[in-house]
Amino acid sequence: MNAQYIWDFGAKLGAANYLGDIGGGDGPAQDFVYDLKIEATRISGGAYGRYFLGNNFAASLHLTQAMISGEDAASGNPERYSRNLSFRNGIVELTPRLEWHILKINDVGRTFRYRLNINFFLYGGAGVFWNNPKANLNGEWVALQPLQTEGKKYGRFQFTAPVGLGAHFRFNKRHVIGAEFGWRYTITDYLDDVSGVYVNPDDFSDPIARTLADRSVEMDPNDPNFIGSKFYGAGSKANPAVPAKRGNPDNNDSYFVAGITYGYALRGKTSFTRAKYSFIKRKPKRRRSKAKF
Repeated sequence: MNAQYIWDFGAKLGAANYLGDIGGGDGPAQDFVYDLKIEATRISGGAYGRYFLGNNFAASLHLTQAMISGEDAASGNPERYSRNLSFRNGIVELTPRLEWHILKINDVGRTFRYRLNINFFLYGGAGVFWNNPKANLNGEWVALQPLQTEGKKYGRFQFTAPVGLGAHFRFNKRHVIGAEFGWRYTITDYLDDVSGVYVNPDDFSDPIARTLADRSVEMDPNDPNFIGSKFYGAGSKANPAVPAKRGNPDNNDSYFVAGITYGYALRGKTSFTRAKYSFIKRKPKRRRSKAKF
């Protein structure tokens, strides 16, 4: 990379998915990507600005919108299928991060004409995101956080720690096209509004909260894959001392974002730039000699 171009600003477009309590694979719940449902992948997009601190490090700020979703009806796991919960969450995150550019290949092809450079990097950071899971009820998407479907309060602003890797190609000095993949660790188990146990249905004063807390009662009792609503909210009503399990509180939810980026590079001046490239601006001194006639 030409160190004179220390800023670039751009946009990104890609895909997002999540790991949590709703949906997932066909077998028993598993950790990490083994429980990922590829069909639940949704769109993501955003914008960024990046400043190069030197040859190998850069600081950047990213604004990203990532849609994640899940539905038990798409799972082959009989317990999740019978639970019948679903959600979507339009996450909006703001994440400062530090990038370590570990490998650079300058002037690919050695043409010295287009100056195509390749740059590989790792990144990590910390930020906040807006967490607003919703469920579809009669064609309307209802925000779940205010309903406290598990009798628990959780904030809509949450912490995230993004880590990932990427590469970008710089051509004609100013144009930067890249690809990134990043995992988002969180400290919440409520990306999907599911974590612990069912609340006794009789304890809800809001009929919408009661409906969205337990949707196993909406299943067809003659469905051969349905194991019975007695294991869900109705089970909590029958035995309030031992409420039925609704989710897994042992693991927090996480999500990932992947996609392509385009940026436009701008020149800048730093002490690093001046020290390394100051010779470019120097005008050569002309040697004067007296005529010998």
